[in-house]
Amino acid sequence: MDSTHLPEQTMSRNLPARAIFPCMIQLFDASTGAQVGTISEAQLKFLTSQLEEESGEDQDYYINTDTLDMFQEKSADAGLVDVLRAALGSREDMEIRWSK
Repeated sequence: MDSTHLPEQTMSRNLPARAIFPCMIQLFDASTGAQVGTISEAQLKFLTSQLEEESGEDQDYYINTDTLDMFQEKSADAGLVDVLRAALGSREDMEIRWSK
């Protein structure tokens, strides 16, 4: 029997834990420290590729409604934009911080 016909549970036993449970990234309001959402590594990669970093270790980013509109124009993952819009709420702008 080839692997395409194995039950999903059997196949998952052969995969590293990271493949089964990908690392989720926690987002925080940088000013309050409150957690505002969770995103995937792929969503973080998009986020960091679009926003300016002050250094190679930078994990804080400024966002505003224009930023989120730009993300949508660049076909950002809808889940990422939803998390960021919810975090922003009625504010004009904010700083977010991420952590693995």
